[in-house]
Amino acid sequence: MLLYIDEYQLLQYDKELSVFNMEWKNASSRLHFKNIAKRFMSASVAINEYKPKLIFVNFEQLVYKRILGNESLFYREIHSVMKNAGVEKFAYIKSKDKITEILFDQLIFNSELNKVKVKSFKTEEEAKEWLLSDSKIKELQKKFAISA
Repeated sequence: MLLYIDEYQLLQYDKELSVFNMEWKNASSRLHFKNIAKRFMSASVAINEYKPKLIFVNFEQLVYKRILGNESLFYREIHSVMKNAGVEKFAYIKSKDKITEILFDQLIFNSELNKVKVKSFKTEEEAKEWLLSDSKIKELQKKFAISA
């Protein structure tokens, strides 16, 4: 189900597989850091509402232009929502921008997501294959003839 789409971002939720998908588009590199924070907060509202077990985020096109330490505030909120929603796995593709990559790696791995399995990938296919590797999910794949 498509939740939101514009030139900067795509948010989707697949109820059958319990997967929340957030993709940052190429134009997102033009976003001001406050707009990026607002978009993360919108994603956290959707995660809180739908309570997905699996989350995929593609940071590849995202360029975060400000590093002042305030990033952890909005990211802590998202972590809290993910924890309360019962998220089990979080897969992501790193940003092409090295500074953004390092920042989000630190935010993700220094998080309170200790019960959530977190892993980064080079391709969307690898990430989704890992997310869907759970045996319960494979049963759903067979039932609905969905390929990973």
